[in-house]
Amino acid sequence: MNFRAVDDHVSVEFRFAFVNRSDQFSSQRQHRPRQTPSCSGRAMSTPQANAPERRTMNLSKHPQTTARILLIFFVAFLVLNGQLYIGSTIAGTRPRRHDSTANLRSVRSYADLIWEECAQIINLGLPDIGDAGRIWLKHAFVGTNVDPSDKFIKPEKPDVTARDKYKCRCQIPEVHAGRQPRLTAIVQSFNHHANIANISTALKRSSVIEEIVISEDGSTDGSLHDWQSSLPDPSHFIIRSNNLHELRSYNRAMRMASGDFVVLLQDDDLLPMSDEWVQNALRLFEALPELGVLGGYIGQLWDHATGVGYEYGEQTSTHGGLRKGNTQPLPFIEPTTGLPFMYAECVWIAPVFVRRSLLRRAGGLELTIAKRGEPGVWQDCVLSYEAWVNGFSVGAYSAKFERGVGGHGSATSSLKVKQRERVYERAMAYTNRKFPRRRIHDSIVAMNNQTLEPRRFPA
Repeated sequence: MNFRAVDDHVSVEFRFAFVNRSDQFSSQRQHRPRQTPSCSGRAMSTPQANAPERRTMNLSKHPQTTARILLIFFVAFLVLNGQLYIGSTIAGTRPRRHDSTANLRSVRSYADLIWEECAQIINLGLPDIGDAGRIWLKHAFVGTNVDPSDKFIKPEKPDVTARDKYKCRCQIPEVHAGRQPRLTAIVQSFNHHANIANISTALKRSSVIEEIVISEDGSTDGSLHDWQSSLPDPSHFIIRSNNLHELRSYNRAMRMASGDFVVLLQDDDLLPMSDEWVQNALRLFEALPELGVLGGYIGQLWDHATGVGYEYGEQTSTHGGLRKGNTQPLPFIEPTTGLPFMYAECVWIAPVFVRRSLLRRAGGLELTIAKRGEPGVWQDCVLSYEAWVNGFSVGAYSAKFERGVGGHGSATSSLKVKQRERVYERAMAYTNRKFPRRRIHDSIVAMNNQTLEPRRFPA
């Protein structure tokens, strides 16, 4: 529309151009004069020259232009895809194929590999699997915990030959000795430097313990220096952390362990100079192939109708230095070895022996029961229940340590005692929620009565 206002000296033109969208892309370049009302109300025509020129293009009549556009898009796609391909290769996040991995092409990611495929990769010795794959293989044996079934079923043939079947383990150990160690001793250390000489001497004198890993958790009494002086052998290791406490420290140490078995120890226990306690433990593992966890202190059973717990062991329990327990002697004998022994729902640290294949399946110690810096109260019991629901058994025998030497660090003040109680309640709630404890108890009672011999005590 054109509106003209005429003044004596000024003429102002207001022009509004309305574009008809319906014929914007029409192939006919025709612009009809538009009839617009003037200020006087009469219709007047807008000159053709005043209309804005509109050009349209029909791609069907310009094949060269169409081909150029498609070529530009195709080149851009190739460039972008090439950048991603090269970038993932440099970063090591793209697992590149190898002729010998043709049967693994259906696997979506290395994190989804099952143990047989993991073992196959290591046996083939593929160097070109990408950094992401190497990291997973290195830490695979401490994977996620396995959710238990809603009812406890003891397998007829537990997986006790994983090492013989797979001919490897998914963590490639760095062995500094002439052969694979059978047993790795792991010591949790925190401000008990006076006990280091006894512990290190006893461990080194053992003919079975071929690897020692010290988890030094931020001691301030010179323990780190004492451990370094006591264990100069390259087959032994010291891990330094800053007050992580047992759960996380033990898991880190178990990642470094190369033995078929690991034994968890604490620095407030004095060890006997004879390694009979180690030899007896290995004899029980040989006699009981399904045995996954073996404790040398206390084994515990519960009356789940009343919630009362019963303790069994050759030494009286101290409950973390808080009180004396009503501990009963081990009531059974393992017939093959003739050693006092019983199956238990839970065994107490220390020592606690763990079979390597159980660590693969159960995933190490459960971290959710205690925060960083909190004591790992009931960590041993949670691991025991994990063993039961993963097809292994748990037993108690006698390892005569001198316990609580130098005091229990988690019971040195009322504040720490309250912290212990909070962690214990949290761990109990986790255990009651996750594990079928009553079914496990019933199965253990049957195993003790049917597979073990009653122990005869002098009158």
